[in-house]
Amino acid sequence: ARQASGAGTIVSNKLYLTEFAGGDCRPYHDGIKYCENTCYRTVQLRVSQTGTIQYDLKVTRDDGAEIYIPGIYQYDGDLHLSAYESAYRKYSASLPFGNYQFDFLENGRSVWPQYVYEVWEETPECSNHVLSAHVSFFEPTLNSRECNELVSNSNMEQGVNGWKHYSTSRDSRGYLQALPGAGIGGSMAIGYFNRYRNEHGIGFDIDTRCFTHLPNTLYEIKAWFRLEELDGVPFKCDKFSNSY
Repeated sequence: ARQASGAGTIVSNKLYLTEFAGGDCRPYHDGIKYCENTCYRTVQLRVSQTGTIQYDLKVTRDDGAEIYIPGIYQYDGDLHLSAYESAYRKYSASLPFGNYQFDFLENGRSVWPQYVYEVWEETPECSNHVLSAHVSFFEPTLNSRECNELVSNSNMEQGVNGWKHYSTSRDSRGYLQALPGAGIGGSMAIGYFNRYRNEHGIGFDIDTRCFTHLPNTLYEIKAWFRLEELDGVPFKCDKFSNSY
């Protein structure tokens, strides 16, 4: 949304941008409307890209009015870029002043995308704008058994599904690859290739509810890994070296 002069906002002609308007929204130009007496502020919700392809965001205002916002993601068909840890699925909600509840849905059922990272735009110059304190999230009831295994696909039998890698640029040479039989006792393993900086590595997302809903719970995560030279020869680590 783009702030207009005066107490109003120019928005795209989308229901999820006009439904909460504080005044009339009238046609302004092709595909654009001007909403009177409305000060919008946008929050972008960034969530895990794993298993969320069919998620929609339901936003409900305290007066019962509601909108549905689709997610934006560019990499569902790109196995390389979709494995980047920063390749979030994103939902952008432009909201006027009010109190709201966010609820993620899959086929009408409330779900949780493992975590939600809020990114708010700068405070607008218009008055009576929404704040982060005005929004809350609906989190489906957590069964404690869901946290018995924090890492989904921990045995890697589904290949690289759910696993991600960190890199400093999208044109990185790094990539993940499933390695059948390369693990302990001939088990499945995952390799991260073309790692060229010491902060690059492999990772996964964890359901935040396991920490916020189950306080005073101790979790232990173990992993086995080996570091190899480019030719596949095991790398000899010097624990006193800071070069890698």
